[in-house]
Amino acid sequence: MARTLIRNATVISLDPKIGDLTRGDILIEGSKIAAIGPGLKADGAEVIDAINKIAVPGFIDTHRHTWEALLRAAGPDWSLGQYFTGVRVVMGGLYTPEDNYMANLLGAYEALDAGMTTLYDWSHNNNSPAHADGAKYFWIALWPFYQRTQQRWPPGRHNVLLPALFTAAVALVFILPLFLRGIAQSLKGR
Repeated sequence: MARTLIRNATVISLDPKIGDLTRGDILIEGSKIAAIGPGLKADGAEVIDAINKIAVPGFIDTHRHTWEALLRAAGPDWSLGQYFTGVRVVMGGLYTPEDNYMANLLGAYEALDAGMTTLYDWSHNNNSPAHADGAKYFWIALWPFYQRTQQRWPPGRHNVLLPALFTAAVALVFILPLFLRGIAQSLKGR
């Protein structure tokens, strides 16, 4: 089993039993934290010097759209209506299932790079069952959680169909008039 010792970190544990350590060590055995404390001994472990570094638990992101990772910085000055039209209707509609997979992969790396180890993904670019599978197959590492949540939702395609119906209703009521108004205005200018 691989052993890693992170030595001399400023440890913010968020655990009252451990507390915060100005200079502490973290012993990792395999994929689990085995011990946290000052001056830990771990013969044969790979040692990472973390002096002047802070070790904290991973952050939790409660609202992330990993599928939009390919679209970051697109339309930063758009209104909400322009966002829904440009991202959800136009660009989201152009995604293939493979694009959905790659965007979710990139979005997860983006979250990890920001210190997130847990996130709630608003994966609503499920234009077809294949798109949903493209997103789901990336998240296969989260399979136990996925299985637990599926037991609470209606089986089959309902978990894809209901958000799609809601998105379609929002598009018809709010976005279509904005889109048509934009087309009318651009035609007037010609």
